[in-house]
Amino acid sequence: ENNNNNKNWTPMNILTRGTPLWTLVSAYIGITFPSSTSALSSLTVTRSCLTTLMLSMGIAVTPTDMSRAIFKSSRYVVLNAILCFLLMPLLALGIAHGCGPLFRPMMTMMEQQQQQALKTGLILLGSVSGGQASNLFALLAGGDAALSVTFTLFTTILGAVATPAIIGCLLGGGGGAVAVDVVGVLRSVMSLAIIPLLLGLSTSRIAPKFVENKIRPLCPIVGIIATLCLVTGAAAGSSKLLLSEPTTVGYAILVSTLLPIVGGLASLAIARPILRLKEHVTRTLVVETLSKSPTLAYVLALRHFGAGAAIVPAAAMVTLAVVGAAVASVWSMIPVPDREEVN
Repeated sequence: ENNNNNKNWTPMNILTRGTPLWTLVSAYIGITFPSSTSALSSLTVTRSCLTTLMLSMGIAVTPTDMSRAIFKSSRYVVLNAILCFLLMPLLALGIAHGCGPLFRPMMTMMEQQQQQALKTGLILLGSVSGGQASNLFALLAGGDAALSVTFTLFTTILGAVATPAIIGCLLGGGGGAVAVDVVGVLRSVMSLAIIPLLLGLSTSRIAPKFVENKIRPLCPIVGIIATLCLVTGAAAGSSKLLLSEPTTVGYAILVSTLLPIVGGLASLAIARPILRLKEHVTRTLVVETLSKSPTLAYVLALRHFGAGAAIVPAAAMVTLAVVGAAVASVWSMIPVPDREEVN
């Protein structure tokens, strides 16, 4: 029993299970010391961290796992796309309509004028693709990392078409759908996800024993460090927006926290009692559904709707990471009873 207790307090377990705390600390550092951490918010560092995160996922997933996830899980990929681009945007719209009237009496006149922009930001958040951090969270949660990577890549590519169509439909009347640079999105997918993923998979194939014994055990640590750097940089880059108005910030934090929690619970209800999916598939699907890409939503908001619409995605850079890390941390302590092949 003492040996088991000692194993629970290894540096790896402390780092992985304490991810929600480290995420909050990273966000606090970024918001409190934006000038000192501004380097982490640069595009170069952000791209490097995302690339590192995907590379670690590629190494963590064996080529056999990846081919199994792609060729034997098409129904799960379709289900995840439906949850990502139908369930989550509708939940965002519902949360915006439900929380808006609650906060309106507490808002100043200027904040009330920003309410439509805040609603826009929330709908943008609900309409974008899955975030790369979901791959790490799925791995830590005992899910299927290869399946998670497949989900993320598919929704990222599909989002080039789906996201502007959904935004145009839900926001309506404001000039149609948001223009998205499809070629630019595909290039980003190649450089940030597909190339490092293929590099990781190739490394596993070229030197399987070395990767299995020396490199793969370090992947969760590398992924967590990359994620914490992303959170710190996002908090530093968004600190002015997050500290602009107290009621507005409270609204942004609330709705950006409610969206992943409600979305995660809804997907859990669909996967478990309704579809009765295997546990590791259920965990992967839930983590992927609640883990949106706030960075993409933030950029779209700034480019097409202004700084007011970017407040909710800016807050979500922190809240989504905390919620995802918390879910992964809890599930990492609960064994997966039926770890079998996806079929």
